Amino acid sequence: PSGSKLIVDGTGGRYEKIDVMIAGKKQGWWVRRSVSLHAELDGDNILNTHRRKISPEICEIKGQGEIDLKVEIFTHPYNRLTPDQKLITVCLVNRSKENIEENTLFQANFRVTITAEDGKTHILPYPGPEIGSLDEEEKSMQLLYRHERTFGVGHGCAAVWDYQAREEKTSWVSGECLPSIEIPSITPDILDENKREIKIPMAPLAGLVDGDDGFESLEKLILSYEDWITKRSKEINELESEALRDAGERHLKDCRYCATRMRKGLIFLRNDNMARRAFQLANRAILFQQLRSRPEVRRWKFDEKSRRVVFPDAYEKLDPNNIGGTKGKWRAFQMAFLLSTVNSVADPEDADRDIVELIWFPTGGGKTEAYLGLSAFSLLLRRMKDNDDTGTNILMRYTLRLLTTQQFLRAARLICALELIRKDHPQELGTKEFSIGLWVGGNNTPN
Repeated sequence: PSGSKLIVDGTGGRYEKIDVMIAGKKQGWWVRRSVSLHAELDGDNILNTHRRKISPEICEIKGQGEIDLKVEIFTHPYNRLTPDQKLITVCLVNRSKENIEENTLFQANFRVTITAEDGKTHILPYPGPEIGSLDEEEKSMQLLYRHERTFGVGHGCAAVWDYQAREEKTSWVSGECLPSIEIPSITPDILDENKREIKIPMAPLAGLVDGDDGFESLEKLILSYEDWITKRSKEINELESEALRDAGERHLKDCRYCATRMRKGLIFLRNDNMARRAFQLANRAILFQQLRSRPEVRRWKFDEKSRRVVFPDAYEKLDPNNIGGTKGKWRAFQMAFLLSTVNSVADPEDADRDIVELIWFPTGGGKTEAYLGLSAFSLLLRRMKDNDDTGTNILMRYTLRLLTTQQFLRAARLICALELIRKDHPQELGTKEFSIGLWVGGNNTPN
């Protein structure tokens, strides 16, 4: 508005070389000197220009030494129908041409604010391309992040603004040489319509609860997802543009296909006795390996007399009826993944066999548990079909050595659980052991 001011406040540091005496010898030390600046430009001056560079009316710089530091502002027309809106480029420029080492500004930072008599914020979102000109992926991103605004673009730096103020305007934009931002926490936990957490107990699915096969919980999971899709469908007409509505329809089409795969997986488990049994024992294996997980390592020692490895602490038999805590439950996305994939894993002719599944979630969400569950199902079903089929079934590859160690321990725990189950059911799973191998290599040479 008229009477407003654009204000630029900046900081940085320059390094000045001084001579010091150390142990009788002269040495050069670089000492940091703080630099600060404050510049102001009248808002009417910005509005009354078409497209040109403007110098601020006030520009105070402290501690710059010999650095030729400038604040330069460029205006561009933003919307011809609204002459009180301009696209503004604010530059912090070092025009020094000599003695570069001492006349370089380090840790440069500046913040732009607009003050007005009404006390309101006046920085609008940065203009983007017309949504009609975007490709499908860009339209999807536009839809998913339509409530997140961009208020600046950096040139040789990063643009940062007030991320907390989720409004149509922001109070400031800054240029940062080393930006940082706090990423919002993401939870894998999903709530149903009654605000209760959706978690699927493993014990019924593992055949450890009399009179309950656990399939009712799977049906409720699919119904909850289908209900969520229905609610999102009603929101599509509220989207502001046809391009966003088209993106929304594409997203929901994918969601419906996922829901179809989940329901197809449930029907498959209900109708195929062998697959249902493999799924039951896979749940049992995951439950057993969960119950055996603990933060401390179970120490061992070598007994010279018996020439065997022994454990000082006695072996405790598993009690799946005494689970407690947070163990023994599938998260919603984990079971959704399992239901979506059991059919294509079991049937080589399945239409979804060529799909590559991707589980994405931050560390600690439960990705490993999900694919270990599918691995257990695949291993058990293959052994049920042919007790003598002991070939390689699962390949796991990790790029970080520490992650490799951790994941190998978890996979080994699953194999031990599968072995425990196999010994209890030799008629179904045969007498051949389940096993795991570790290959560590560099330059294609195994170590």
